[in-house]
Amino acid sequence: MDNSAVPFPDLYADALSVASGPYGVTITLYLTEPPRSGSPQRARIVGRVRLSPELAEGLSGSLVARAPSGESVELGS
Repeated sequence: MDNSAVPFPDLYADALSVASGPYGVTITLYLTEPPRSGSPQRARIVGRVRLSPELAEGLSGSLVARAPSGESVELGS
C-alpha cells in the first residue's frame, strides 16, 4: 500500500500507557515536562493509537525480537 501522498503527523513521545480490551489495544503517547520544585511531573497526550489484537501481538513480538538491535521494524505488509 502506497501512502506517500497522504500526510500524517510525525510524533515524539517519551512515555506511554497501554490499555487492552476484548476488541483491541490502545496505546496513548505522552510528552513529559521536567518536574518543577514541589510539584508532580506533568505529561500531555501527543497521540493515541488503536490496534487490533492481532497487530498488537505482532508489534510486541517484533519490538522484543528486533528493537534492541537497532533494526527497522515494519508490520502489516
